[in-house]
Amino acid sequence: MSDNAEDQKDPLLKRILLWCLTSPVNVIFIVALIYYGIQAFVLGHNVMLNKLIMVGLAGGWILWFAAKNFLKILFVIVLIGAGAYGCYYFSHQEQHKCEDSGGVWDAKTQTCKEKQTLWQQINQWLEEAFAPEDKKN
Repeated sequence: MSDNAEDQKDPLLKRILLWCLTSPVNVIFIVALIYYGIQAFVLGHNVMLNKLIMVGLAGGWILWFAAKNFLKILFVIVLIGAGAYGCYYFSHQEQHKCEDSGGVWDAKTQTCKEKQTLWQQINQWLEEAFAPEDKKN
């Protein structure tokens, strides 16, 4: 019978130790709360100060859980954003190559054109607007 009791305690002790290794921050908060709880309620040293420290530790623990999950969510959002940017950049490779070489991408014709000055653009627009009918077709 004593063997069965020891066998049941060992897995529990192993589970507790494994949990302590996987979440050391939680262990630190638990040990600190126990320490200040003993100081306040058992020994009676600086009761009000120790209670305030315990409230601060409990609030810090809650903030730790929120921050830990927030960082996970933020990391996932950053990964999704990086993936979306990569897909966008990959699908617009020709446009980026055109702009990097000093040209201008024409979205209507999907071609790279030579960069024009403002006066050249105005002259081109005027020629297109006032060209005879037979040249338009």
